[in-house]
This record gives sequence, structure tokens and C-alpha cells, in this order.
Amino acid sequence: MLALEVCAAGFRPRAVVTIAACASFCRRPDYGLGVPAAVLRAMRQRLTTEPEQVIRDFHSRLLSLGERNWQETVPALLPERFNGAWLAQGLDYLRRKDLRSILSEAKAEEFVIVHGFRDRITPVSQAYVLAEQLPSARLIILPSAGHIPLVTQSQVVNDLIMEFL
Repeated sequence: MLALEVCAAGFRPRAVVTIAACASFCRRPDYGLGVPAAVLRAMRQRLTTEPEQVIRDFHSRLLSLGERNWQETVPALLPERFNGAWLAQGLDYLRRKDLRSILSEAKAEEFVIVHGFRDRITPVSQAYVLAEQLPSARLIILPSAGHIPLVTQSQVVNDLIMEFL
């Protein structure tokens, strides 16, 4: 979302590849696809009392059910300790940011939207909406992937990225 926001603010890269991105992470009165803002507010509050559980809950949703073979690997790829203040800021950003009104201003020679069909954090329906709103977007749905195909399907994602280097 940050990359898209920067592109809408005037940065003009040759290509932008997003993974599991969306136009608005949270539901809005005129946008029913996102997560309820109350969910993010509750996560933010829980960061102050049980940060490890918040992280465990997040980890449990990163993988699709077909990616269970990665269950042992994913926690090892992520930091053991997280900066609670940064996580809270990230949750606040996701809760308040709605890019829909500025996406038409985002310019790049090509946008590539990569999304896991079985993403349990940012549902694939978000990718279709994002592709409709971005000029010149190319949408690639990975059928068995969850939220982190850069890890679980690294060769496929790396090959896609290499097309633009």
C-alpha cells in the first residue's frame, strides 16, 4: 500500500510489483470487502497486554491450509522480537488508509498485482478491486498461496519479478 501511495504522490517507477496488497484494508461504509476496523483496534490494544499472542495469531493466518508444510519454517523467517510501537503504527496505517481515491493518479509503466487465492489476511477479492482501480495493472493469482507467496512460492514470485528487472 505504501508503494502505491508513493506512486500516486508522483514517483514514477518503471514497474511496481505488489504482493497481497489492497486499496483499503478496512471496511468502509461504501466498501464492504475489508476487515472491520474494530478488529485492528482490538489487535492494537492486545499488543500492549499480550504481544506474543498477537504475533502467534498473525503467524497462524499467514499460510493457506495447503501450505502447512511451511508451518515450522515461517516463524524462523520472522524476527523473534517485534517493535510494538512499529506494529501499532502499522495497524493504525492499515485501519485509516484508503487509497481508492488516489489510485487513478498512481503511474508506472506496469503494475503487477500478485495475490494468493487462499490469503486469509487480505482476501483475494481485494486484489480484483485493486486491479480494476490501477491503470495498466496485471493481476496474477497464485491458486494455492496464502498471504506470503514471496516465501512459500518464492521461485514463482522471483521469476515474476525478474521479468521486470
